[in-house]
Amino acid sequence: SWTVYQLKFVLDKAVPIPPYSFSSSKQPTAVRVPFKAENILGSINEIVAVQGGHIEFDWWHMSIEDNIGQDNQITIEYGKNLEGAKVVEDWSQVCTTLIAYGNNNLSVNNTWETLTATGVSYDRPYARKVNFQTDDETELIALGNAYLEQYKVPKINYTVKSDNIQNVSIGDTIKVKARQFTILTNVLGYTYNVLTSRIE
Repeated sequence: SWTVYQLKFVLDKAVPIPPYSFSSSKQPTAVRVPFKAENILGSINEIVAVQGGHIEFDWWHMSIEDNIGQDNQITIEYGKNLEGAKVVEDWSQVCTTLIAYGNNNLSVNNTWETLTATGVSYDRPYARKVNFQTDDETELIALGNAYLEQYKVPKINYTVKSDNIQNVSIGDTIKVKARQFTILTNVLGYTYNVLTSRIE
């Protein structure tokens, strides 16, 4: 798939070349990632940010998967096992109107035409001008639309505290019912106390 091709591109450009093998279960996509990171992990994170998915490491094997973990019908709920919750919105990278340009001032229709995000409506536009390293207008438009899709909504960070949840793994689905929101979350990490044999 295109995701595996991009992983191979990143690893082949590394110095020295790392001994990783790699795979991906993701559906093929033709959207190229405009790499900006200066290290392997940063570049892989950029692939995931554009293509979606989850990174898994098994010693020297790396894979990007559509889904990991399980849904064991675990719920963290206000008034039961929820100890605290808050929501923080970050609008600093939101973009709904984009002037995309490539190498040698390549622009959409050669008129600096803007691209517009779909499916969102705010009280004002969020405009940006972004350079993509390409000489092809079709690819420029695809990269621009992928950028809009990634940044058209604010990043919302939900912080939830509960020490009553045990027997979970990375990627597992947990439902959270707080006073402010009800969401489905995925476990990104946890702290295991070896002294008490509990997840904290």
